[in-house]
Amino acid sequence: MDMATAVAAWPNSSWEESSDRFHKDPVFKAAFKAARAEKKKVMQTESKWNPPSAVLSTICRSREVYTKVGFLSESEVANLTGSTAKALKLTAGTVQLEDRPGETLKGYYVSLLGMPSKLRGAVRKIKLVWRIANQVDAYNLEPQNQITQDQGLKLFHHVCDSAVETKDSALRTVNRSKLLTYDAMMDKAKNLEQERQVEEQADEAEEVDEGEGEEESPKEDDAVVDLDKDGGRAAPAIGIAFAPELCPQPTKRRRKSAKSADPDPEPEVQETDGNMPDWLAEDKPLKSVVSKLGRFYRCFLNMNPEQNLINRKPAGHQIRGARTILDTMEKNGNKEASTLKNRIILVEHLDNLLHGPAYSTVPRAELLSHLTAISHANLSLPTDLRQQLLERLANDLLTDALEIEDSTSEAFMKALEVYMQRLHVWMPDKASDSEVELSASMVIKGAKEDIAYKKQFGKLSQDKATEQLNEFYEDFSAILMEALCSDQFYSLVKNVGRKKNHLLKLCEAFLKGYTDEVKEKIATEYPECILNCYERLRKMYLGMVALLHPEPNYLGSSPADINSVRKYRGADMLECALRDCLTSQTVILQKGDVAETEANPWVRMYDEVLSRGETTQKQFPRLQELEKVLEAMDTDAPLRIDLELLCQACKELSEMKGSMREGLCTGALKRLEAVVVSWVKALLKAEPGSVDVGSNAMKHVQSGLSMFTGSAGVSKLADNLSKWRKSSQKTLVACELLQICRGFPADLQSNMNPSNISSFVDAWQACWNCSNDFIAELSNDKQKDVNHGIAWVFRCIAGVVKATEVEAPADARVMGAALKLGVIVKNSTHPLKGWIACQLETMQAGQDWRQTWALGDGDAEARIEQDPDGVRLAQVLKASIRLRKALQSNADAQVGLSQEDLEEYAALLYFDIQGQYQPLLSQSVLMDVVSLKAVKHIEHLNEMCEKILELTKEFGASNENSWKYTLRPESTMDDIFAAYKATLETLDGDVAAAAASKLGEACKESRKFIEQACVYADAVRDLETSS
Repeated sequence: MDMATAVAAWPNSSWEESSDRFHKDPVFKAAFKAARAEKKKVMQTESKWNPPSAVLSTICRSREVYTKVGFLSESEVANLTGSTAKALKLTAGTVQLEDRPGETLKGYYVSLLGMPSKLRGAVRKIKLVWRIANQVDAYNLEPQNQITQDQGLKLFHHVCDSAVETKDSALRTVNRSKLLTYDAMMDKAKNLEQERQVEEQADEAEEVDEGEGEEESPKEDDAVVDLDKDGGRAAPAIGIAFAPELCPQPTKRRRKSAKSADPDPEPEVQETDGNMPDWLAEDKPLKSVVSKLGRFYRCFLNMNPEQNLINRKPAGHQIRGARTILDTMEKNGNKEASTLKNRIILVEHLDNLLHGPAYSTVPRAELLSHLTAISHANLSLPTDLRQQLLERLANDLLTDALEIEDSTSEAFMKALEVYMQRLHVWMPDKASDSEVELSASMVIKGAKEDIAYKKQFGKLSQDKATEQLNEFYEDFSAILMEALCSDQFYSLVKNVGRKKNHLLKLCEAFLKGYTDEVKEKIATEYPECILNCYERLRKMYLGMVALLHPEPNYLGSSPADINSVRKYRGADMLECALRDCLTSQTVILQKGDVAETEANPWVRMYDEVLSRGETTQKQFPRLQELEKVLEAMDTDAPLRIDLELLCQACKELSEMKGSMREGLCTGALKRLEAVVVSWVKALLKAEPGSVDVGSNAMKHVQSGLSMFTGSAGVSKLADNLSKWRKSSQKTLVACELLQICRGFPADLQSNMNPSNISSFVDAWQACWNCSNDFIAELSNDKQKDVNHGIAWVFRCIAGVVKATEVEAPADARVMGAALKLGVIVKNSTHPLKGWIACQLETMQAGQDWRQTWALGDGDAEARIEQDPDGVRLAQVLKASIRLRKALQSNADAQVGLSQEDLEEYAALLYFDIQGQYQPLLSQSVLMDVVSLKAVKHIEHLNEMCEKILELTKEFGASNENSWKYTLRPESTMDDIFAAYKATLETLDGDVAAAAASKLGEACKESRKFIEQACVYADAVRDLETSS
């Protein structure tokens, strides 16, 4: 096999791999033979490949003019500004990643002008260059040497990958964010310097410090490098052409140290060059191991956990040296091997916590094992790691709580309490100071103690200690806020459709614990930044509680809190994220491996608040009253329950359920169901007629029971109740009437309630529809109750009529009820039914008069002009006759009352309406109208008479114009005929007869008018005389 061809065509494959593929892979073998054939064509003048490839490596020295612009990814924009790039209207672009060939990054261009220097140094930048350069090129591949189509691309990636592999790992993109900042480096150096100054034995400490750290090995002399002087290779190979600092480093031969002339067969197990460290005297377990071995190995310098915590350096390969010693001790059967083994395990646990992966990526079981190990050794992590640990532990606890399906279970409440205890500084810590039980207050307490210790022993001045404490609080407040609003929290918010109660319990637990007293305590004991964390969380929780819980102002929430979250316009990313969760129309939920898009439940809850919030606010006090009423009802003795209150509860809760926010009436409805079901069961078991329950009450009970037909057994119970109601309809309506009558005040002069009228009339009508003889079927006591109801309803009607102005019509509804009451009275056994009937008849007659009179207005002359035909006046006069008759009947009925009846219902006589309508018979304007009308009749008659006299030439008069005036008593017949011919015979008889006929009709009309106005006889007396 041609090695040169294999290396040129497949640079990433080793000789062994290519050889193996050549013999086993037919496709590779064919490709190799084709490439080797092309390789033999060394003098090819024109490339057959399209396009041909060339790969160059270059060293360049140049002068360049350039400008730079910043480039931020989407996540970097969000972290820096708290807003999205789209909202900021940034210019989008795509760039090639600096150390990942073929991979691009989408982001946004920003100007570096005004950007803080620290931030400018941390962001990715794009450089626009004008360059004048001198360079030298090395051709890794030329077109005339190309033997496969994709050879150039493969070779290019191979050269790039080789360069990346030789580059320091810290310069790679994934590690750039982990680089130590300048400020952090200087602070760390300053702290180390201060620690060195307070060491009691500086010289020994320096010797001990030499061997610590994974990357610090004993000092070496300059390495002697073996290089191939002629630069040749045993076989062709593709490498990096220039810059030895970029190439794989050659093998170094370490010169022998003057202190160690003999080679050590185990380089990881080295004895120290100086004295033993001071801390060994206090480390009794390790001291016992050293005593047993008789010497102190260098690897033991990293076997002290306290020192590892102080110096924050990894144990690294020193653990391997300690394990080598452990193997030797175990082989020798030394009992101290167990002590060393436990120490190695502890150091490994501590090393993983101090220098291992980020806590957020470590499996939970592994992390807990590390924490348990150091807790058993009474070790505590540094403050910065404790902050990270707190966030991870809190997230795990919240995840545990949310995995419990039943949010009302004791297990969930206990898990929630443990989670809250970790993050809420006002909650008492557990007795244990274990790192496994780490809480926010423990982190703060440990940081304060650490700073106080340094200040006490002179490592920090008062001002520096105060500054460090303030910096700690600022850093910790950010960590605390991240822990409170973690990814798990936002997942819970998005999944509110399935975890609504879990989220509500979380909000309730915080808001109930975060009282005004707690707030004052935090403000006293902690700086403002810590208090601000809980205040921000409180606002977020209040906004969610106002949506989650239907009760108005629950835990101090209000609609204003909803708007403060939904309409947040600040720069805090956590609030922005919550705002987006609450306002987005859809939400994406992960179900297994499938992502599903659903309608956002928060939007539906917000719409419910807008549509029902105001009604809920108004009706909630009444709902609370109903809950108290229902709780007071004894379901063990259901038939003693106040049925009126139960019916009222059924009616109102049925309405509230449809008008108030969902879930608010749940408690009251559950209690109502228990009460109604117990009452109905007791009713069905009772003897017929033994329970006084009206039809109206039964209707409300049935309506209430129908709300719970979905519950077990309720549907069947409702059917049984419906059958019972049909079979007991007659008894129900009678009970309904009796209940209404018994509900009326005993004193008939009590304040009236007009609504009593319709309820009584409707109940009577229902009874009448069942049986016309139902009154006779009632006992005397029940008939007396009905009679009292009649008297009270009459009192209400009479009271309304008496309160009406004399000439104004009464309310039509009241008069309609009076008409119905007249029928009821007629069929009743009331002792005063005659008098009451006359009273009602008088009311009807008076109402007719008032309504007819109200058709006109003004004085007498105006009314006559409005009624030229006299139709309205005729109606009024007719109503007046009816009213006079009714008044007379009413007076006669009152005279006929017995003394016994008067004593029992004497109060009714106060509502006698005789005086209300009597003045109508002497109404002054009506009297004037009648008088004017009579005058008109008289004038008309006089005009008719004068016309007749004119037509007859007064021949029929008794004056000197009479045709008989010239005749004497002794006149003969001839004289009479002569006078006749001279007078009467000259008249037109037909005309005179017509005039006389008209006069007769006018007289007839006048007499008719006199009869109509008989009530007002004084006004027509002159007309009566004239006619």
